[in-house]
Amino acid sequence: MADVAPMLFPMYTVPLQAVLKMTEIRPHEHLKADGVLVEFDKSKGQGFFVSHQWIGGSHPDPEFRQFKVLQDALRGVLSDMKSIPKDPDSEANFPSAKSLSTSRLRASPLFVWYDYFSCPQLENKHFSNQTSNLAKAVDSIPAYVERCAFFFVLCPVLDSPELSKVFSPFSWAERGWCRVERFCRELSPDGTYVFIKTSKVMEVAAYTTSLREAPGEGIFTVDADRLRLGPVLMGAIQRKMLHFLKTRDFIGYRLLLNSQAALLRGFAMDPKYEPIPGFEKTGGAEDDESLAVPTFLYQNGFTSVQEVDAGGWAPLHYAALRGDVELLRSLLAQRADLRAKTRKDSPTVAGVRGISALAVALSLKNNGAARFLISAKSEVGKYDLGMASAMDNAEGVRMVCEAGCSPDTRWIFDVPVFLTACQWGALGAMEELFKQSGNTLDLSQGLHFAISMKGGRAELVQWLLDAKAGVDVPYQVPPAMSVFGIFFAIFSLQHRLGNITPTSNLCYHSEGRSPLITAFMAGSYEAAAVLISEGARLDAITARGLTALDFVQGQSSPDFLIDAFNGDDSGCRRVSSLAQTVSVKY
Repeated sequence: MADVAPMLFPMYTVPLQAVLKMTEIRPHEHLKADGVLVEFDKSKGQGFFVSHQWIGGSHPDPEFRQFKVLQDALRGVLSDMKSIPKDPDSEANFPSAKSLSTSRLRASPLFVWYDYFSCPQLENKHFSNQTSNLAKAVDSIPAYVERCAFFFVLCPVLDSPELSKVFSPFSWAERGWCRVERFCRELSPDGTYVFIKTSKVMEVAAYTTSLREAPGEGIFTVDADRLRLGPVLMGAIQRKMLHFLKTRDFIGYRLLLNSQAALLRGFAMDPKYEPIPGFEKTGGAEDDESLAVPTFLYQNGFTSVQEVDAGGWAPLHYAALRGDVELLRSLLAQRADLRAKTRKDSPTVAGVRGISALAVALSLKNNGAARFLISAKSEVGKYDLGMASAMDNAEGVRMVCEAGCSPDTRWIFDVPVFLTACQWGALGAMEELFKQSGNTLDLSQGLHFAISMKGGRAELVQWLLDAKAGVDVPYQVPPAMSVFGIFFAIFSLQHRLGNITPTSNLCYHSEGRSPLITAFMAGSYEAAAVLISEGARLDAITARGLTALDFVQGQSSPDFLIDAFNGDDSGCRRVSSLAQTVSVKY
């Protein structure tokens, strides 16, 4: 089928049992010569894709520290673990997301794809040479991901004084190569992936992040890699759009068609906005400007500018997703409704019900389009500021505040927008909100929101501490009758009834927990190192009588944290310092 990713180089994998016996990671050519590598055959088992960072200059894991975590995690998954839970963000925001039953991993033999032994490494040709086998393997990455039943992100917190770097889920998310692999997974039929934080702590992520962290804006050691990967991802996008059309998923098609510019940022690629042939000019229209709206409507399957699709979006929302100012101008000239709000949630673009075209533009940092919509008298409100904040659009935050929206606005669940920015790790938006408030925002709960979701990056935690958020300020339980309080009550009850998940755990043990306890509960070890190095109390206690050490038990936490509980916090200070080093190419 045309919508299946082409595989230009065979998919070489290692059977799971052989992976578990490894004591070193050898390159492709060596394992192939030893007969350990096998070409993957779906009829004989399931593919298992491992995305990871290289923690050495010429070898992915010279001391076998990272791979050992993978081995131990897999042993646990295949023995006594029943399921891998959703991470707190997926569970709280996407109710339809599911945990991963480990019975699926045990259903048939597993074959592991890991770049160092699955792709040729010892060729003299760099993969930018299109005739090399390594180049063919790189072009086949979308096919490898598509053929794998499982996608695991190997991202334990490991410090490397030699490279002046801390490797963690945050550094993984910065890497261009890792973003490319994740993007291919998000385009696959099952877009979920599993984070391996320690051999005991794993979480399923069920949200799309490539619009917020575009692959082309990631860190690449070799700039030529970026040039090479653009066409690979463009091909993946085009195949996915064709798949959406064949399966009549027109909402998925429209979202992907119009978000191409955001997805391809950083790559020298022009989006393809006319994949459907057969458009005929009518009414004597000849120039590009007069054809813009009818062409857009035709390619998106709309019949009028006022139409609303089954996903609850109008043409103006999709045009804002694209960020084309002239298209927006033309749609408004033809009486598109500037006040139209989305009628359904859209997790793919982090969209929620009730947002305007302005909020859509802000969410993708299409700030030229946002500026035009504001000038066209689009109403400015809490959803606009919330979307700009969640997606770390500092310029958008400034525009919305200057248009009259208060930086201390509350939105979903009646939570302050600033805490939403903390929750999403949006440091740029946090700084701008704080500045717009005249440095008067209440930061006291910022650490808890940051650490429990996506914002536990060392730099962000340190910023909050420097801004006087308070290293030991306990979590403030929301009022019982508030929307957020009801949310907490539901998950606390779930926990008491025995359905324990990361989110229910956070809610049940919310009263009195310190930021450090929150960090251990969320598996946010980089944040824990910063908190300890800044003097966080190790003996802080929750209202239920538990300390941070109680939550460490059974997590296989990094040694630098265990050492801190034994009186030696030097490792935490080292990790905190290294983790805040300005990102460099490595």
